[in-house]
Amino acid sequence: MLVDDDLLFEDGPAAPRSATVVNRWKAGLSRYAEHGAAGPVKGRFAATTWGQHMSILSLFYRCAIDEEYASAEPFTYRSARALFASTGRR
Repeated sequence: MLVDDDLLFEDGPAAPRSATVVNRWKAGLSRYAEHGAAGPVKGRFAATTWGQHMSILSLFYRCAIDEEYASAEPFTYRSARALFASTGRR
C-alpha cells in the first residue's frame, strides 16, 4: 500500500490522490491474479499465458521507473513465474 508523506489519501471529497488510485489498481490486479491462478478451473490461466501477462506488467513498471513514477518493481518476472499456481521451486 502506498501512502503520501502527509498520510492523506485525498485532497477533498471525491478528490483521491494518485497513491489512492494506484492502491486500488494494485488491489484489482491482485484479485485478477488470484482468479487466474487459483479461481474456477475453466477460468485459470495456462502457465505460458501467465508468463506473458507478467512480462508485459514488468515492462509497464520499468517504464514507470524510467519516467520516475516508481522507484522499483513490486515483483520480478522470475518470482511471478515461479509462484504461479503454487508451481514454484526452491
